[in-house]
Amino acid sequence: MRLVKCILLISTCLLAAPSDLVAETGGIPEKIDLFIWAGQSNAQGWEGDADSYPSDPASLDSQIRLNYTFIKSTRSNGWIEMQPQEGRFESGHFGPEVTFGRKLVEAGHNPAIFKYTRGATSIYSDWLAPGEGGYYDAMVADLDIAIADLESQGYTVSIRGFVWIQGESDAETPAIARNNDHTVFTSMYGL
Repeated sequence: MRLVKCILLISTCLLAAPSDLVAETGGIPEKIDLFIWAGQSNAQGWEGDADSYPSDPASLDSQIRLNYTFIKSTRSNGWIEMQPQEGRFESGHFGPEVTFGRKLVEAGHNPAIFKYTRGATSIYSDWLAPGEGGYYDAMVADLDIAIADLESQGYTVSIRGFVWIQGESDAETPAIARNNDHTVFTSMYGL
């Protein structure tokens, strides 16, 4: 069921109309379509060795902004072009945000992906609900900074989607799993 929810969310994001990309000032698009990408190790791309980074013959990666944080590990220095990220493997790693971002460009979006992840975490004990001092609150604080950075560059930022990829850490019992579904969706609406 969780996979179905994730697929439906991604499908909805891809079908949503892109920002008005025709209006440009000085060659810089005025509007940015911001997608928040968060969750556990699968969201991070824990197994995505950058030695296997997918080729980009259409040079789409240069059109995708990325701001990443791997909690208690590495982070980008602000917004960068889509690329392998410093981390687990010697040459870096990457996650499903690469294909996701490329599909957004192909669909006419002007995407920026704010990626905030930590493997082996629990919504129940690590991310927590808004205002409880968990990773979710830290993510929102960093998101505010990232949006302000884009706005200081002259962009208008529109949050277009929130992709959450959660693993098995919150599936120990059916009661915990049900409670955490509620927490995730409450958190999303708290943005």
